[in-house]
Amino acid sequence: MKSDFDTIPHELLMQQIEAHISDGKLLNLIRLFLQQQVMDGLERWIPSSGTPQGAVLSPVLANIYLHPLDKFITEQGLKMV
Repeated sequence: MKSDFDTIPHELLMQQIEAHISDGKLLNLIRLFLQQQVMDGLERWIPSSGTPQGAVLSPVLANIYLHPLDKFITEQGLKMV
């Protein structure tokens, strides 16, 4: 999937995480991780989607976000490569 880390919507991801985690401090920490400032040259912004590239937590968050798709595909008897 091209640019999957860049396109994950924060609110949908947080809804999936909140379905399994109720610890407010941990949820807040994940939100802060997702909302950290990005710098490109001298320009700064806070992304509304995506997970920080190269961060250890990003692949885990992408897997959480994509889990419903994996589950759906498996239930249909299909396989993804």
